[in-house]
Amino acid sequence: MLLPRRAPRRALTARVAPVGRGTERLAAAAATVIVIVTDAEQPVGLDDGALSQLFGLTPAESRLARLLAEGRDVTEAATMLGLTIGTVRTRLKTVLHKTGTRRQSALVQVLRAASNAG
Repeated sequence: MLLPRRAPRRALTARVAPVGRGTERLAAAAATVIVIVTDAEQPVGLDDGALSQLFGLTPAESRLARLLAEGRDVTEAATMLGLTIGTVRTRLKTVLHKTGTRRQSALVQVLRAASNAG
């Protein structure tokens, strides 16, 4: 869900997810959730070396991951890195695999969480 703010600021993003033990969800009577609020305007505090160390990314993969975490799209990242969109998409597939994510939005969420943990 989006939490609007006054213009020109971007809305905050809030996600609510059930918390379980292992693969089991807690009983409804003892329901527990986590609320994650993300501010896309906050800088991501991970450098390429940290991304490499945390996720086993190569320097090139780390640069791409950082740009995506900063809110760049694939086209912008390709331009900034001097690569073709096809090369960036191929590299993105590897980054997704190494980070255990399946979608670019999930990757960004994992990277932002990692930057906030440090």
